[in-house]
Amino acid sequence: MGENVFELLTAQQNCILVNSTSVEGVPEINEVEVVLGQLSWDELRCDDNLGCYLNAINKSKSSRVDGDFIEHVQLVCPPIDEVFSVNFRDHLEESSPPQKDQEDDDA
Repeated sequence: MGENVFELLTAQQNCILVNSTSVEGVPEINEVEVVLGQLSWDELRCDDNLGCYLNAINKSKSSRVDGDFIEHVQLVCPPIDEVFSVNFRDHLEESSPPQKDQEDDDA
């Protein structure tokens, strides 16, 4: 389990797991679907969740990606299948470009 169990548990508590699938016919573009919240939640709670997801996804981008990593965000309300486009840039934290990994330099 490692030497520092407290650090391991803290990292696990703060992690966000998402799965992506390639868009058929366009392998360089992936689609991510996540549950943002419940209909009974207030707007701020859902807004916080959206910000967490977007920042976690954006921080995982490779240093090889030039430009925007996230291109489009839509909210879907399953009971009525209504779709809303979201200005996701308001939710992204300002961050420095990702550091190049040794692997990236070797490729």
